[in-house]
Amino acid sequence: MRKKKPKDQKAFPMSDDDLFTAPEVACFCKVDLKTIHNWVDRQQIEHFRTPGRHLRFRRADVIDFLRRFSYPVPDELLPRRPAVYALVLDTPLSGAVRRACGPDMEVEVFESMMDLGLRAGQVPPDVIVLDADAVPQGAGGIVQSLRGFTATENCRVILCSDRQPGPGDSGKMGVDGWIAKSSMKELRSTLEALLKT
Repeated sequence: MRKKKPKDQKAFPMSDDDLFTAPEVACFCKVDLKTIHNWVDRQQIEHFRTPGRHLRFRRADVIDFLRRFSYPVPDELLPRRPAVYALVLDTPLSGAVRRACGPDMEVEVFESMMDLGLRAGQVPPDVIVLDADAVPQGAGGIVQSLRGFTATENCRVILCSDRQPGPGDSGKMGVDGWIAKSSMKELRSTLEALLKT
């Protein structure tokens, strides 16, 4: 006689490469296995249990946890090319973003915040690059909206602007980085640094 699958247990259509055990997560975080179990008990990290009651963690949930608590994200957790979404209005800037990202990053360029938001809701990016001219209502409000949306709350945000922010402006707006449009060559190093955090 076959056992029925509990109704609350979901089917997870993902490969074994997208799932991690508790010891693997402990290794990523450089903590003891008991610490992982404590985090699970406190509901600090998303997880599920197998039918045999073993803990499993999805890749996206582990990355989200690491970023939320400022742990470095190990390279082995990022096997795919990082996704960069850019909201830019002019073609030269869009070309500069693509060149800075190179072939090892997936870049999608959007001309409207609505298009970017819809896409990010389907496939969350790792980094969003905002052209200050593309958000006339102010970058701070856009970033605040992105932080309030589950799919993009932990995305890194870089602001491109001709106007240099004053001391503390980046933090007030909630952006993770600022690049002068005249210095787009710095975008690559900023992206690499943010993807490691």
